[in-house]
Amino acid sequence: MSKIGYIQRYLLLIRRVRNHPYITLEELRQGVEQELIARGEPIRMLSQRTIERDIRDIRTALGVSIDYSRTERGYFIPHDEESNSDLERILESFEVLTAMRQDTGVMDFIFPEQRRATGTEHLYGLIQAIRDTHPVTFDYRKFWLPSASRRTMEPYALKESQGRWYVVGVDCSDRQLKTFGLDRIGYLEIGNTRFRKDPAIDIRERFRHSLTVDISEKVEHIVFSVGDADAAFLKTMPLHASQQIVCETSQRTTFSMDVYLTPDVVMSLLSRAGTLRIEEPEPLREEILEIYESGIRLNR
Repeated sequence: MSKIGYIQRYLLLIRRVRNHPYITLEELRQGVEQELIARGEPIRMLSQRTIERDIRDIRTALGVSIDYSRTERGYFIPHDEESNSDLERILESFEVLTAMRQDTGVMDFIFPEQRRATGTEHLYGLIQAIRDTHPVTFDYRKFWLPSASRRTMEPYALKESQGRWYVVGVDCSDRQLKTFGLDRIGYLEIGNTRFRKDPAIDIRERFRHSLTVDISEKVEHIVFSVGDADAAFLKTMPLHASQQIVCETSQRTTFSMDVYLTPDVVMSLLSRAGTLRIEEPEPLREEILEIYESGIRLNR
């Protein structure tokens, strides 16, 4: 099967379970097989064992749990994972990709984002390494350094953020959990040995309060208000999954969210600078004011 074939099958399987809660293993097998055939994929007949292996791989590589209910005698995705925004974005991207592969003429009227981060050619190899718990070695170049350094890590997960992909795992040099941008990875080699994952490491929890891949030690409760036009945008495109409406009037809406207070949060809030007011915390309001004042001085 092609590199994209595995990912396509995984995402078809997820979609099938989401749309048919408590589906049986045989129904799942038949549904995925029929969908692959309908999409013109050259496949051999899928076995139930293949589907069971895919379910395990999906949990490892994509962080999505597909559980079996003995009461309902079928497979389902827990509610908290069904509402996962990362999963939604993966599924949406998959549908676009599938549509574009099926009809070569669609590029006449579909215009994807022109900015493309490099490094996505490493996705397939890293998915395999994560699934099979193989360490990886790669050359990594930081933006501010002239030369690359050789790194070896135990990969745990892949995370997409603002158009870039990152691999998250344990750096073998100091046993610390780190994040590396795929666009800064050159040479990549998958090792032959296997590693044992640390059960104390919860990747999903690590990024639960993060807007991007940056984290800090403390989660902050942020309350801010914006004008009606900005509010309409934020209602359809929240800054974070924890964003909630506190109160709203005909002219302004107040939101709250619980996030790590990182530079990415500040920049995201400043995207609404024209009507933004920080209600709390006070240090964030002062930081925003300093940025405004600096901008005024520079542009006079």
